[in-house]
Amino acid sequence: MSLESQCIADSIASLYFVLDNEISDMARKHVKAAIEMLMEVRKSLELQEKSDLTLDIGDDVIDV
Repeated sequence: MSLESQCIADSIASLYFVLDNEISDMARKHVKAAIEMLMEVRKSLELQEKSDLTLDIGDDVIDV
C-alpha cells in the first residue's frame, strides 16, 4: 500500500471515529459524504497503482 493509500485509509478511520461520537445530524451527513468521497479516491488510487504495475511489451501486457 502506498503512502497516499495509507493516508486515505487513516483519514477514513478517523472519520468513522467522529461518527461514533454524538454529533448533529447535519454533521453526520457531511462526515458520511466525506467518507464516501475518500473511498472513491482510494479506489481510484488503487486502480492507478495497479495499472502502474504493468509493462507493455509489443502486443503483450505483463503484470509486474
